[in-house]
Amino acid sequence: MIIRLKLSEFLPDHHHCSLNQIELKEQVDQKDQDQKFLEFGRCNLLKQFLQSGSHSHFIHLEGKKNGQQIACRQQDQQQYRNFENLYKQHNSMLVEEGIDDLKFNIFKANQIIGRENSLIIITYHFLSNNEILRSINQDKLMSFLSNIYQGYRRDVAYHNDLHGADVVQSSQILLNQGLRKMAAFDALDEFSFIIACACHDYKHDGFNNQYHINSLSERAIRYNDVSVQENFHVASAFEDLMRPENNFLEQLDITQQKIFRKRMIESILATDMAKHFDKLKAFQQCIQKDTLGFNTYLPCPSDQPSKQTQDLFNIAIHAADLGIHCRTFELSLKWSELLHEEFFFQGDEERRLGLPTMDIFDRVKNDVSKNQIGFIKFFVLPLYISISEVVPDAKEQVENIESNIENWGTYKYTHPKNIELE
Repeated sequence: MIIRLKLSEFLPDHHHCSLNQIELKEQVDQKDQDQKFLEFGRCNLLKQFLQSGSHSHFIHLEGKKNGQQIACRQQDQQQYRNFENLYKQHNSMLVEEGIDDLKFNIFKANQIIGRENSLIIITYHFLSNNEILRSINQDKLMSFLSNIYQGYRRDVAYHNDLHGADVVQSSQILLNQGLRKMAAFDALDEFSFIIACACHDYKHDGFNNQYHINSLSERAIRYNDVSVQENFHVASAFEDLMRPENNFLEQLDITQQKIFRKRMIESILATDMAKHFDKLKAFQQCIQKDTLGFNTYLPCPSDQPSKQTQDLFNIAIHAADLGIHCRTFELSLKWSELLHEEFFFQGDEERRLGLPTMDIFDRVKNDVSKNQIGFIKFFVLPLYISISEVVPDAKEQVENIESNIENWGTYKYTHPKNIELE
């Protein structure tokens, strides 16, 4: 048995919050352990600890009646109060910069807020009015989001924390434009979806699924060549969520926790481009004419409201993941430069390893402007046209996409020699 002792009962607060964690294990049988606990006593145990000189550590002693890990609550609460103050300072700026519409420039906001805060603040902005916040440990939510920021790699040009924040914002535009009205979303559904958007490329290494499959990477082997990166992102996010200091779900009941997990898994897996046409076809099949001749979304089967909600989440996160083509051409170009920095690095690695590579990953063969037009016309435009048939306000995205196709047609792309990562 391992005894757990809360040191804050003995030490002043200024000691409590500076302590790390250590474990003291008694290598004796159960009977001797129980007796030792009674004889040893809390004060004597604390005395031995203090005499050891290890004042910079926080003792974790697991006992019969205390199976939970003790967290440094004062430090967590102070961290959350600091974050709340920071969010209040920047909230008006987010509104001024158009956080709720397509003109929002994540790069400009990042310069004002600071890289370490952008993903967390933008995600929290869309969570702030969600009633689920009153049912969870917000200190641990902030710890989790901070952990997610840290797990995104800054040396990955495109699939990083700024892309995660951009997808959060882009998906919320679609929900606000009308997708939210098309299914019975509740607070937990939307809370789960926002967190999924923030985590959807967590710990991305800058390579696509095919690279991992061809190179027989550890990720490909672990996930049997199926949605390799997407499975890795969601599994890694849940691994971190299960840490005691990050587990903001612990106050929800088991049913709510299962719903959260289901929404997270299915939404993140829906970002796999290999599923694009299946998702689009399923969505289009649900678009029908109403009695007045207007397009309407009739989810099928109608007796599965949870599936209806997930289908819309899947379309929303997938469309948001391609949302750079809905921005101004200036922003679309900036994102495209970062994306091709990743592409060309992958192509260089594939040639070095003797792996097959496609022309879009070849820095010499890739005609970026031509390929961008092809990709947008073939994948992005049909998706957003379908959405706009039932969400008329999404025609703004369609117009931007069409404008970007024209701009790419006249733009002679030259990849920057020394691209500056954000």
